[in-house]
Formats: sequence, C-alpha cells, structure tokens
Amino acid sequence: EGYMDVIAAHQFGFTHSVAPLGTALTEDHASILKRWVDAVTIVFDPDAAGSTAAVKGAELLLEKGFSVAVATVPDGLDPDELLHQRGPDAFKAVLDSAVDLAEFKTRVLLAKFPGPLSAEDKAKVAGQVLETIRKCPDDVVKGEWLRRLAQLLAVNEQSLYSQLQRGAAAAPEPRRRLAP
Repeated sequence: EGYMDVIAAHQFGFTHSVAPLGTALTEDHASILKRWVDAVTIVFDPDAAGSTAAVKGAELLLEKGFSVAVATVPDGLDPDELLHQRGPDAFKAVLDSAVDLAEFKTRVLLAKFPGPLSAEDKAKVAGQVLETIRKCPDDVVKGEWLRRLAQLLAVNEQSLYSQLQRGAAAAPEPRRRLAP
C-alpha cells in the first residue's frame, strides 16, 4: 500500500512488488502493470480502509483483464511490519494463501454479520459479490465464482445466476452523443 511496504518487500527479496502509494489504484497503474504481468496479488493493510481499497483496486484490475488474488496479512500487521517481525517466509505464506477476488469480497462482507445470516442478509451479500462477478470478463471464472458463492451462502446457484443476468440486463446503456 505504501512506500515502506514496498521497500521492505524489496529488501526481503520480493522484487516484483510495487505500491500505489496510498489506497488509490488507478487506471494508469493498471496500464503500466499490464506491460509486464497478467496476474496480480494485492496486499493492502489489514484494516477496513485496506480491505475496501483492496476490493476496489482488484475490481479495477479485473476489468482490465488481470487475474487477481488478494492476500491478507495476519494479526493486524502491515506488510512492512510482518516482514521485519517474522521474515520473508511469513510473507511468502501470506502470498501463497491469497484468494481470488470473489472469495475475498465474500469474506469481508460475511465478517460484518456476527450470527447466522437471514435471507435478507444473504441477498445483500450476494448482491454486492455479484457486482464483482459481473465485472469478470471470463465466463468460466464467473461460473466458478457463482458456484462457490452459492455454497458459502447456502443458496440456490440458479437464483444467483438469474440475479446476475437481471443485473446485467438492467445496466443502463451508455448514452450516445448526437452529432451537431
């Protein structure tokens, strides 16, 4: 997320690390990254702002054609702190445990509910995760994400698929300018 995180990553041998310097990952960042890689693992600070930024940045990268995973640093540590306190093996374990965007967003949303989910809670979580799934350009990946979301929420997969289709159909078409 910040320059100290990326400096520490490089010091500990993770030399393919970059930082947007804050939580704002932009289209310009995506264009530059696309020159060198097709897959990205996002590691933001493990606070609410970091989780929100991770989802937003990952969705942008997804729309730009990247394969995106999101890694979570344990115990409230920043990547810099983790590397200095626990070393490169601990950071590698974090990277190895990264999950895809749909699973990460689902986990973040489910963490907001302390008890069993009501039908309305499931609908809220599903709606927000479906917004992300809708942005995925790959139909096979979309199908897998739908299947897993249905399992996690204990809902009918076809219902999610129908809702996904309705949402896509309900999206407004871009306005066209009339020539003068």
